[in-house]
Amino acid sequence: MLSQELINTIKAVLSSNLSAYRIAKEVGYASANPIHKLRSGESEIEKLQLGTALAFEKLYEEMISMKKTSLKSIRDFEFEGKVIQHSGWAGGDVPDKNIYKQFYTDRREDLKLDANHYAVWWDLSEFVQQVASKQFKWPAPHAVISVDNPESTLDYFSGMEPLGYDVEAKGNKLTIINVPVRFAPTGYDMTYWAGATDVEGNVYKVYWNIFNIIDPVKIEMTVDKSRQCKRCLKPWMLNETLCFDDVPHEYH
Repeated sequence: MLSQELINTIKAVLSSNLSAYRIAKEVGYASANPIHKLRSGESEIEKLQLGTALAFEKLYEEMISMKKTSLKSIRDFEFEGKVIQHSGWAGGDVPDKNIYKQFYTDRREDLKLDANHYAVWWDLSEFVQQVASKQFKWPAPHAVISVDNPESTLDYFSGMEPLGYDVEAKGNKLTIINVPVRFAPTGYDMTYWAGATDVEGNVYKVYWNIFNIIDPVKIEMTVDKSRQCKRCLKPWMLNETLCFDDVPHEYH
């Protein structure tokens, strides 16, 4: 019997934007038909063989880890058996406290379909403190860029707080020159950058997407399109307003 956690993982893969052909190939099916049946509900997830279920789990882990290595995009998350994807900046209610919020929606193949909305929250207070005290253990950077002007790049980063921390990046040992700092701060992203050198003396600019390193502290649904008010037909919202005549909504 499959555990509920494993069933939720399989549901997350099925609700992703991976094609039925790709999923079938990865989990060992000869055609995409079994995936179509699982997605439509014609076949029951609970009746899958354990080996197939574990193949789904492996595919899910690969799907999530690919996002975690990205600089430009923010990773997907699993929430109550669904994969949710980043859909925009949602601001930070208390940005001075290093708390940030991103807007997420259900991942779906057909963008015309309704999607529930979610708020994903990060508290970066501990991260900021660890960076300032040089205690943060920097992972491999999400991007490593060669430079055409190594001398000026070295001069620029050498003028910052020194670090001298070694990381591995695609089989290459890099020494981070300075304590990484936030790159071109905007509300939308949380990119840090620094200078780096390899054992041959080559110089690089390296970048990290902090939202893909630090785990969020909270995920909450903010709009549920499956529930509508019987009177005004508006969907359920976390921060709901009153219905007609200033009375509460009646959802079904």
